[in-house]
Amino acid sequence: MRTLSAQRAAAKATATDAALGAAKAGGGPIFCIIFLALAAGADGFGEAKDSTRMRDTLQLWEKETRALVDEIVVPDFLSCSFDKGWEAVRLEMVAALQHVPQGLPRFPESLAELPKYPWLEKLFSLAKTIQEETVVHRHEGQWHLAGDFHGLQALALQPKHLQPETKSCFFGYINMFYIVAWRYSLSMDFNEATLYLQLISQLLKKGQLDWTEHSGWPITSWSVYVNIQHMHTGMPFSPLPADPTPVHPLSHLVPAVWPLPGSRHYISKQPLQPQSISVFYIAMHVVPFNDFLTFLDEWWQTAGGADASSVKIYANYMGFPRCCPGVGQACSQKDLEAAVPMQKDWRIPYCCQDEHLYSLIGVPRLHDHSQGQWEGAYRNHRNDHWSDVKKEFAAKYYDWMDSHVDLVLCGHPIFWCTLFEDLLRANHKKSMIAVYDQPPFFLVPEDGEDDFAEHLQALADPEFRNAVVVGFAPFFTRQFEWLFGRKIPHSRPIALVVKDVWQPLQPDSVLFSTSIDAEAIGIFFRYAEENAIVDPSGLQLRFLEWGLDAAAKNAGRTGLSYETPKSELAQLRCVVVTPYDFAHFKLPEFKAMGMPMFMHSQLWKWTTRWSQMISRPAGRNASQFADSRWHPPHECYTELQTQELRMPTLPESFYTDPWGFLPDEGPCAKALSQWDDHAGPFGRSPFQLFTTDRRDLQPLDGTLFWSQWSEMALLPYTIYFDSAAHLIALLRHLPLEALMDLSRETRHWHRQEAYQVIEFWRGLTVALLEGDAATFKGVMPRQ
Repeated sequence: MRTLSAQRAAAKATATDAALGAAKAGGGPIFCIIFLALAAGADGFGEAKDSTRMRDTLQLWEKETRALVDEIVVPDFLSCSFDKGWEAVRLEMVAALQHVPQGLPRFPESLAELPKYPWLEKLFSLAKTIQEETVVHRHEGQWHLAGDFHGLQALALQPKHLQPETKSCFFGYINMFYIVAWRYSLSMDFNEATLYLQLISQLLKKGQLDWTEHSGWPITSWSVYVNIQHMHTGMPFSPLPADPTPVHPLSHLVPAVWPLPGSRHYISKQPLQPQSISVFYIAMHVVPFNDFLTFLDEWWQTAGGADASSVKIYANYMGFPRCCPGVGQACSQKDLEAAVPMQKDWRIPYCCQDEHLYSLIGVPRLHDHSQGQWEGAYRNHRNDHWSDVKKEFAAKYYDWMDSHVDLVLCGHPIFWCTLFEDLLRANHKKSMIAVYDQPPFFLVPEDGEDDFAEHLQALADPEFRNAVVVGFAPFFTRQFEWLFGRKIPHSRPIALVVKDVWQPLQPDSVLFSTSIDAEAIGIFFRYAEENAIVDPSGLQLRFLEWGLDAAAKNAGRTGLSYETPKSELAQLRCVVVTPYDFAHFKLPEFKAMGMPMFMHSQLWKWTTRWSQMISRPAGRNASQFADSRWHPPHECYTELQTQELRMPTLPESFYTDPWGFLPDEGPCAKALSQWDDHAGPFGRSPFQLFTTDRRDLQPLDGTLFWSQWSEMALLPYTIYFDSAAHLIALLRHLPLEALMDLSRETRHWHRQEAYQVIEFWRGLTVALLEGDAATFKGVMPRQ
């Protein structure tokens, strides 16, 4: 084992001793930073004067603790300190990439110039030797080793091999492959260079987060992905590219809902009287509808003095069979028994109880993944079959709905909303909210995409007064506008159902949310084994892994299930959340409790991979506009200082006024106003929304831009870390008092957001019951 950048330890000894001395005295460097940041506006760690101060403090925490990661012990399989040969290679690589020569460019631009850089020439020679010894070759998409080196046997290289049990210097191999890719790029063999970079991205867990940065080796996953972009665009190889842009820029700027409460869009034709309402809800998930259902249960009746009996919800949650124990034959006896422990799950009350509807929709076929995820679902929704489903649904349910239902709530997949269109057109007193929380063509047969696109555009047009498409979070409003040329309202998920409040009665316990990144999280726990994690007060911290069967899957690690009550989770010190999708519901739930949240900063690598930006659910829109949107106006990038990846930027109006117009001032605004977008896509983003390759995240500038619109990036008061080492440094140096201050700010922010969400749903519901929700639809863009 070794500490990070140990070769620089001597030069930092004095500063480190001073920092450790401050920590032993009850503070620590970050404690002092926090005190200085807050003392002017509060007594000790009292409430900060305003959110701006806390935002600045958050960024200061993240920045300053990056300098402290050198004190973190790195596990052997990353540092390679168990092998003197690899240790020498690592030091050689660090020295070569950090050397700044006199009178020469920092790095050569061709192999012919390599003799001028002897420190690099030696490194290239080492990389070539390792490449030849391992005899890496490709066969049917897999990479193989022909030898047995450091315990890694001759077999296909898979992400699982980047694990502690391999006992190999695997991170050393990854860095050498990077040098090999650089060498190929200098010889103008860009295809081979790209293939080696893609190998590294595969070994770095493909779409999973990279916990290994700050490992002591200079190459990071960002270096790999930037250079894949460079190879695709003809730019030179950049050995040490600049870091990506920070996560924070838009977090306090994007409205929670749009239109905002109090605007002209909420004007009712007449005062709202106490009124009953019945809602027919159908979807594969409850989460996108959670806030609206909670609003109906707890706040609708307060609008005009009506009582709780004024709300009737006909719920048809079409979740996995084991979540729907009341669906009779749709569940086996084994399923029913398995569902017993889940009775306290908040989704259970919404489960479908209608066996006929359950079978008509074909839910068992939806979750048949035997031929690939969702393949059975796509077959189930083919045009001829779905046409029959719609006819049977109308014959079975329309008369009943005509007399029992006021409002239809549908989505996920939004394609299911087509079941109700004929009813809405025939009876204008009926209304519908279609929640848009997935790419539009999820489960839509390929030959039906154009027709369904017209359906969605019609639902979003002001002329369709008794139906509204609502974006689940700001990102989806932007996606809808980009694809369909229609501006729809949005309401950020805010977790109105959560009533528990963070009270750290177990200040030594850190909740670790596993999501689906369990394998990579194992790397973090190896870091935790090698490092004592003690907070500034001297409290030894421990981790509780949170996830489905977390304790059973990870022997030796303590775990909590997803059924653990929020009241118990709220007693823990803080939560570490791994990004997943664009708006998973863990985020607003923890924010509602005011629980301090730590999150990996690699949102560019994770949030753009999964359901929101996969090509298939986006249909041909993922590629048909590629030519026109692959090369945005150069005015819409930050200034290009060196040969780095240019970072995307946009005018302020893009995020502060979703239904406004671009101002004339500003170079990007002017460039966009002159851009011919009549053929689509629409909206104001010049950056491609969908990736052409889910693994390599190309184009990377579009990936960077759209990841800023995930809820992981937009929810404020989140502490972002760059690696396992950085997270440990933060946990070591942030006192509980600082987390309390952060929690107060979070709770204050959440109360404001919750008010806006409640008023948004109240105003929209009133408009729909009055038969005219046209004001909740944006201005049509120019075409």
